[in-house]
Amino acid sequence: MPLLSVIIPIYNTRKYLRNCINSVLKQKCQNFEVILINDNSTDGSEEICKSYAKNKKIKIINNKKNLGVGLSRNKGISISSGKYLIFLDSDDFLYQGCLVGLEKLITKNKEKIDVIITKFLAEAPPYSNDYLFEFENFFSKPYKTEDFISHINRINYQTNVCWHYIIKKELITKNKLNFINAKINEDQEFVARLLCTMKTFTFYKNKYYFHR
Repeated sequence: MPLLSVIIPIYNTRKYLRNCINSVLKQKCQNFEVILINDNSTDGSEEICKSYAKNKKIKIINNKKNLGVGLSRNKGISISSGKYLIFLDSDDFLYQGCLVGLEKLITKNKEKIDVIITKFLAEAPPYSNDYLFEFENFFSKPYKTEDFISHINRINYQTNVCWHYIIKKELITKNKLNFINAKINEDQEFVARLLCTMKTFTFYKNKYYFHR
């Protein structure tokens, strides 16, 4: 059983797809699997997915019709075997070294953490979520879920993306935290329920995710 399952929903992102997948495969950490869900792409993304078919770390799902990113992620969740789940959009990428860092953090916490909150950089506003990490200046360990929710309400943080949270699969399955059938804003509903459900969480402070 791998420690991490990286779930990548794909729809017409041929330009960035190899960079996305390779950003995971080139990680020095080897305790992971990659799940590619091709959501009926029409731009050649399916052929790129097929080129990775012989890699034993990769599972490929081809949707027969376009389902949207939320339902595609649900398929990835259902076949994942990792203890923790990572959601990676197919036009984004992970910074090198981050999976080793996450592996160390999870091991240090003896796999008892429900959610790991990570940093991202982006090429459009807000450009980063560094200000979210000011939470640590106001609250001491052990962190409480209600304190984190109070913090994001105070700073008006928009919880509308799922890809900077590393989530224990057991938390998702036990609480039926699947994505709703929506083509946009499906993250917002999922993350709101996630943050209200988690019991334990921590922060990963090193470079993790770049969002295009």
